[in-house]
Amino acid sequence: MVDLYATNFRELGGFTILDGGVALQTTKRLKLRLYCNNITNQKGVTTWAVQRFPSQSFQYVMRPRTAGLGIEYNFGK
Repeated sequence: MVDLYATNFRELGGFTILDGGVALQTTKRLKLRLYCNNITNQKGVTTWAVQRFPSQSFQYVMRPRTAGLGIEYNFGK
């Protein structure tokens, strides 16, 4: 058995995320975009960092579900 804390090595499991979005060009100058990232709210581990003691180790996880509205306006001709 490998001591994960002594080797600073750990195999992380895989994960899949789903992103989606739709854009609407309302005029030549105005574009609206609705998006949602990580639709399934997957909490996949992206990085694991070991410290001197196991209780001090930590993991970085995926950003949670994020949705928003983007607005683009072109002030040029």
